[in-house]
Amino acid sequence: MTQTLKLFAAIEASTDWAKSQTLRNICYGTHQDNLYQDKVIADCTAEAKEILSNYNGSEVDDKNLHDLEIRTNRADDQKPEFQELHDLAVAAYKEVTGNDWVPSAKKPKTSRKAITASADKWKARIAS
Repeated sequence: MTQTLKLFAAIEASTDWAKSQTLRNICYGTHQDNLYQDKVIADCTAEAKEILSNYNGSEVDDKNLHDLEIRTNRADDQKPEFQELHDLAVAAYKEVTGNDWVPSAKKPKTSRKAITASADKWKARIAS
């Protein structure tokens, strides 16, 4: 059995809580992978537009455009794979938890005052 199959078997055999946490992490990771591929494509496209706006037929420009094309093609090729993995992870997460997976919202920063108050409460609790 390959290590990948062993990993999937271990996830399947784990408790629902461990399984849901692992699937949540896979959902997040594949979501980020998709966003990254989009960013690579957008960045390469912007860079190619910039090169073409001043294009003079130089070998350097040609090489840069060729390299950008390779990076963009790689991202285009990988995107469907990451999307399929993400779709499978989202479906498995729903199967295990009964809930739809949604990306976590950014948590607001905790104020320094709240952190200090929390520390003071813990000090008092531990002292008693």
